[in-house]
Amino acid sequence: AQVGTVVENPLLASVCATAFAYEGWIIATAINAEIKDSKKNLPKALIIGGIIIAAVYIFYYIVKEFIVIEL
Repeated sequence: AQVGTVVENPLLASVCATAFAYEGWIIATAINAEIKDSKKNLPKALIIGGIIIAAVYIFYYIVKEFIVIEL
């Protein structure tokens, strides 16, 4: 077995996932100068985007747990 892989180290997997999540928020706010009326539209986009992502995860969980039949 490979020692130190993401599969065998859940802490490493969670740190990597967290790093990617934070990087996305930094990039999203870095485009502030290129957005029309950014003081109004950027917070709205971040909130709506977060809600959409949460809804997709919840929908995926529902489909995975309750609708998909395991073989």
